[in-house]
Amino acid sequence: MRVRRNRSISRRGAEARGNQAKGLPLRATVPLREIKFLLKFIAAMTALVAVAGSLRAQSATDEHLYRQLALGEKEDAMAALNQIVKAPEAVSSTVLYSAVGEAAREKRLEDAGFLFYIARFRALFDKELFPPVGDAKSSPLTALGALQQQWGGAINPAIMGNPRAFELVLARVKAWTPKAPDGYHPGWEYVAKGSEDQAAAVMNEGRRQFLETMGGLCTLLQDAMYYTAFRVCQEYNMKRGDDRPSRGVYNAAMLTLQRIEKERGIPGIAAQSRK
Repeated sequence: MRVRRNRSISRRGAEARGNQAKGLPLRATVPLREIKFLLKFIAAMTALVAVAGSLRAQSATDEHLYRQLALGEKEDAMAALNQIVKAPEAVSSTVLYSAVGEAAREKRLEDAGFLFYIARFRALFDKELFPPVGDAKSSPLTALGALQQQWGGAINPAIMGNPRAFELVLARVKAWTPKAPDGYHPGWEYVAKGSEDQAAAVMNEGRRQFLETMGGLCTLLQDAMYYTAFRVCQEYNMKRGDDRPSRGVYNAAMLTLQRIEKERGIPGIAAQSRK
């Protein structure tokens, strides 16, 4: 399967400099360093191709959207992305993950984060409503889980590095409701359609837990001191060489995170690191 090529790094850099000249925050438009982003993108798109190969059935609408995103020209991919963002309620998880790639390429961080998170809950909803045929080893959900991990390594650090975008993303995830209208297909062969109420209950519980954890972290990141310490820890984990903060600076930042989490009574990065 052919995957559309990325735009050049030089064009990305020109766009970033243009945004900076306009006074726009660079972190909001360039979620990751170019090389790291491209490596993550290639790995995620490779996984997406594997997923598409394992999902034998799609609705006509989803098939069209997927082809526009993965194989079409830039204008086609942008049109598909905008259509999905406008009406994401009845889009399969496979197509949502594909749309994450297009949003990330276009540096639409908020849309990329939103699509990434709801793809997870779309898969959870569809798993309950359309139990896949076959055993766990051949389940398409295994491939989708791998794709979630691939994108998570790129999207999570980027969205958490922009607290305002993070807040907006979580609000959109909370408001999103999956639908399965006539003609909708999850993207895999299934035994029989189950109960939408049961599927919604399972999905809502998963989303509740997610929003509880991520909402608390988002609240903490609004604190300037917490955010500064978080960025130090993030850079320690992501950078190498001379650009990486020292171990002593990292330890001091982690202590700051621990102190603020204790004072606010909200578990966050420090609490997660101790698990």
